Formats: sequence, structure tokens, C-alpha cells
Amino acid sequence: MDAQVGGAELVVAQDPPGHSRHELWVLVADGDWERVEVFDGVTADGDVLSWGPAAPLEGVTGVRVVTTELAGLDPAWREIDCYAVR
Repeated sequence: MDAQVGGAELVVAQDPPGHSRHELWVLVADGDWERVEVFDGVTADGDVLSWGPAAPLEGVTGVRVVTTELAGLDPAWREIDCYAVR
């Protein structure tokens, strides 16, 4: 089932604080992954990374987070929420 996605929030699980880079990707109904956001900066445990498109994205069938840099620690999340409009 595809959805109309209006945003996402990622709650960081990380100690100690440090530089990180995460990419948020969505899979659209035609089967192509599209990068919609890059979070690049210093993060710490409990930080909330938020994304919201100018208009909801149509036909989303999947969401993934790709961590490309993380201060020597393993990537971890306390919570990942995607907001589907329908």
C-alpha cells in the first residue's frame, strides 16, 4: 500500500555527542529510491532530526535511513516516526 508522507522525525541514540551524517530516503510507487534529506552536523543522545517536505509526497511505499558518518560509533535510533497523511 502506498501512502502520502508529510514528514518524519528521528530521535538519536548516541553517546558521546559527535559529528554525524544521515540520509533519509523514500521509495516511491514506481520503484525508485529518492533521497529527500541529509542531516549533517553534531548530534547527541535525545536530539530530534526533523524533515518535512513543502508538500506531502505521493505514492511512498518505503522509508530508509542511511548513516554515512557517525563519530566512530554505531548508528542507533530511539525512535523513527513517519507521518502518513493517508
